[in-house]
Amino acid sequence: MKNYFKDKNALDIPFIESPFFEEVVGNSNYSDEELKILFDYHRNGYITIDLELTDEFVDTLLKDVKSELESLKTQNDKYHYSDSPRVFEAWKTIPNVLSLAKHPKIIDTLKLLYGRNPIPFQTINFLKGSNQPLHQDSIHFYTEPQRWMVGTWTALQDMTEDCGPLTVVPGSHKWPHYNFQNLNLPVVEYGNQFENYNEYENFLVQLLESMDAKKKHWLGKKGECIIWASIWYKVELQYQIQTLRDTHKQPIFTLKGVIIITLLCFPM
Repeated sequence: MKNYFKDKNALDIPFIESPFFEEVVGNSNYSDEELKILFDYHRNGYITIDLELTDEFVDTLLKDVKSELESLKTQNDKYHYSDSPRVFEAWKTIPNVLSLAKHPKIIDTLKLLYGRNPIPFQTINFLKGSNQPLHQDSIHFYTEPQRWMVGTWTALQDMTEDCGPLTVVPGSHKWPHYNFQNLNLPVVEYGNQFENYNEYENFLVQLLESMDAKKKHWLGKKGECIIWASIWYKVELQYQIQTLRDTHKQPIFTLKGVIIITLLCFPM
């Protein structure tokens, strides 16, 4: 019989979200620093780490992204919430974007949190706040079994209340994952999902009110990286004035083995 108090892999969900989390951690040998990271992530659904990026690294990354803007892929027009489209998959042509996606401190922190080797599979760069409303990343990317995807977001300049705060809902990773089927919405072909997505956003506004959830702003400093569970709720990159906002985001899968999600991952 399994010992759920000790076995991190006894369930098909990450031990960080297990109902036996405290017992599993208590029966393991973690340092005080590691315990703080684990308990903060378990409680809030996100943590902040400092990547200690050099000015030269950031400046080169931004210069390369901006010089290739016309050739880089951007999001579908119907997903725009501001006048600044998000840039997708810049890792394919820009070395520093790829280096940031595979930053050792991000990878090592995810190994601690999930006990698996993470595989980066997509990057997104922001030039201004997107103003995207409340959402879970799991509505866009998800895994089977559930909860094996996370996202990271790295500030490439200091954020302020007037320029780029990420609005978050601490603890909301403990809420259920909701998809279109849960809302009794019709199954449609890709490209025709936008009415469904509008209803999903309407649902989340009312859910937040019903849960009496508390929102807060995450104001990252240059080089700081926030790591969050994909099921966690956030409002992406709000901005009140047209100030340049340089940011980098990458969802990451942490895999339990060879499953179909590897098809979405880029070669390391």
